[in-house]
Amino acid sequence: MDKISSLQVISPNVKYTEDYIYADYEYEETLVTKKDNAITVKPYQTSLCIRTARKVGRVGVMLVGWGGNNGSTFTAAVLANKHQISWNTKNGKMEPNWYGSITQASTVRLGIDEKGNDFYVGMSELLPMVHPDDLAIDGWDISPLNLAESMARAKVIDYDLQQKLKKEMATMKPRPAIYDPDFIAANQADRATNLIRGTRYEQYLQVRADIKDFRDKNKLDKIIVLWTANTERFCDVRPGIHDTAENLERALRNNESEISPSTIFALAAIDEGCYYINGSPQNTIVDGVVERAEKMGVFVAGDDFKSGQTKLKSVLVDFLVSAGLKPVSIVSYNHLGNNDGKNLSAPKQFRSKEITKSNVVDDMVESNPILYKPGEKPDHVVVIKYVPYVGDSKRAMDEYTSEILLHGTNTLAVHNTCEDSLLAAPLMLDLVLLAELLGRVHVRRDHTHEWSGLHAVLSALSYLVTAPLAARGAPVVNALFKQRAALDNLLRACLALRPATHMQLEHKVPCLTVPHHSFTQSALFKQRAALDNLLRACLALRPATHMQLEHKVPCLTVPHHSFTQSALFKQCAALDNLLRACLALRPATHMQLEHKVPCLTVPHHSFTHSALFKQRAALDNLLRACLALRPATHMQLEHKVPCLTVPHHSFTHSALFKQRAALDNLLRACLALRPATHMQLEHKVPCLTVPHHSFTHSALFKQRAALDNLLRACLALRPATHMQLEHKVPCLTVPHHSFTHSALFKQRAALDNLLRACLALRPATHMQLEHKVPCLTVPHHSFTHSALFKQRAALDNLLRACLALRPATHMQLEHKVPFLRADLQSGAMFAGDAPPAKRQRHAQNGAQ
Repeated sequence: MDKISSLQVISPNVKYTEDYIYADYEYEETLVTKKDNAITVKPYQTSLCIRTARKVGRVGVMLVGWGGNNGSTFTAAVLANKHQISWNTKNGKMEPNWYGSITQASTVRLGIDEKGNDFYVGMSELLPMVHPDDLAIDGWDISPLNLAESMARAKVIDYDLQQKLKKEMATMKPRPAIYDPDFIAANQADRATNLIRGTRYEQYLQVRADIKDFRDKNKLDKIIVLWTANTERFCDVRPGIHDTAENLERALRNNESEISPSTIFALAAIDEGCYYINGSPQNTIVDGVVERAEKMGVFVAGDDFKSGQTKLKSVLVDFLVSAGLKPVSIVSYNHLGNNDGKNLSAPKQFRSKEITKSNVVDDMVESNPILYKPGEKPDHVVVIKYVPYVGDSKRAMDEYTSEILLHGTNTLAVHNTCEDSLLAAPLMLDLVLLAELLGRVHVRRDHTHEWSGLHAVLSALSYLVTAPLAARGAPVVNALFKQRAALDNLLRACLALRPATHMQLEHKVPCLTVPHHSFTQSALFKQRAALDNLLRACLALRPATHMQLEHKVPCLTVPHHSFTQSALFKQCAALDNLLRACLALRPATHMQLEHKVPCLTVPHHSFTHSALFKQRAALDNLLRACLALRPATHMQLEHKVPCLTVPHHSFTHSALFKQRAALDNLLRACLALRPATHMQLEHKVPCLTVPHHSFTHSALFKQRAALDNLLRACLALRPATHMQLEHKVPCLTVPHHSFTHSALFKQRAALDNLLRACLALRPATHMQLEHKVPCLTVPHHSFTHSALFKQRAALDNLLRACLALRPATHMQLEHKVPFLRADLQSGAMFAGDAPPAKRQRHAQNGAQ
């Protein structure tokens, strides 16, 4: 999108001078009175004159927590964009941008072009605004690291860009900050070595001195102090301490323990004529702070940057309630690994975050008495966990359950991965730039009244914060669409532009002249606004602008109660329209009437083990075969048969592969079958004769068993049966203690081999040597293990066979058969050499 060199509104309602933009603006609202079951609606108008100063002075920002992830990322972003530094990543060359910033990367609807199409401009082009490149940056931090070191510690910025920024950022060192271990988590103590000492009042004076020093050195006209440090616990708000500016100052001088570090920074900023914005969820801006800001004529705003999960929540809940669906359960889970997550792992600091996140849906619920009875709310749970490995990449998982037609239910599950600081830094920029801009906006009723600024509590910035602050008595609006609409329309109002209604009547009413072609809005929120405003028009009501100027402009008369918008889209509309008003433009209605009203203008085959258990068993048993070891049966009969002697201790298979192998081999043993080795040597050794076709283990367990048993065979070890009979048969002697297979593969192998043993079958080795060794005679056909366990067993047993080891059966009969267990424990199981016949055979093999 091309940058617009200048934007000027041609209207009798707007006047440009060298210093100001004057806009005559009719602020319209509707007074609703309900008596019994009757509702009376009365539109009213208030004539306003809005003055926006055109001169943008020298602006500085001071960050509390400058050396944290957000502070170092914000500084790096400003410098990278200012110097247009490109850098390389694995995806190629990257150029700097301000994506995520509404002032730098979003647009506001200005009107329609000659063809009837919506025309948009960048938000920063509506009114004179500070350029990010011109910001002076300074700040405080409890850590003494310079900004280059902080950036490296944060692990947010790409390494190549870090290297290019390192020299300049190494010259930036945070000023000492206030540290009170009672307000932040104890796990932050190791960072706290760069501190302002003394009483609270002495700390307050030092912060003021720091601000003065920054202002004088940089010749600044305006400073915004922004808290981006650790979340504090909620302070215990007490009458006589926090309720008035006078009481707060007295408590500060008396070193009252319940005055938090963030409140000290706020008071110091206000008394230096600076705006103060709270980017964390604690209750910094107490009544005494607000009163002080009102007296000093400066802004305060907060609380907590709305960067990820909460922003999405304010959209989804607004969407659901607006669609007539009833959210009944909202469960939010987060985990992150940066220092913010570390601090929030402490219960008191988490509670601050939990409160702000939990209140975000309240106004949307209260807006629909059809769905919710008075006082009724959805269940709402928020969980935050600290997981160091994920660093700044916060993971958020939400589940929204709603009641639908005839009490059915609808559930939305959302997974959101947020690069926390990369999302927060653009919001920090927007907060600074918009606060500075709105500080140049003044309003009066008519030419006989004095100019006044916006209310000290800058609720127009609610689009950017999780828990928007509002003036006393004003409701809090969290719905994202309403928040954005309010912001957009407020900016439009500064240009004397009407609010954006999104009705597009020129496309809906035949008598309206339409341009050359018509188009339809695809944005859901604009569609809803168009519908609402069309219905209001039928009652001769003006479009809903969501600006709520009666809560923002002190000279306006407010009804019995006031409320604040939390809907992000309405806040944005208010801001857009305020900028339009400064140019004497009407609010953006989005009606597009010019487009709606005509008068406006299977053979031989082989298979492989796919079962992981069998594949592993095949591999293990193949290796065992290389050692002349029997296949691993995993039966552990020494732990199951009392007569088996077991070693000093018994154990249980925890591996699922081995547990299954033990069971299978135990069953095979009952049939006098050898353990299943899964080696399939008939498919691997050329000397073995193979049938018409061969197959491969696909079972992972068998594949592993085959491999293990093959290796065991190389050592002349029998296959691993995993039966552990020494732990299962009492007559087996076992060692001092018994153990259980925890590997599922081995547990299964033990069970299988135990069943095979009951049939006098050897353990299943899964080696399938008949398919691997050509000299072996194989049956009519050969097959390949597809079970991974069998494939592994075949491989293991093949390796075992190379060692003259029997296949691994995983039976562990020495843990299952009592006498084997006893032999194992006494060591008799391992005493003596091989039987004479085997010794003779071994000698012959050696001679050969």
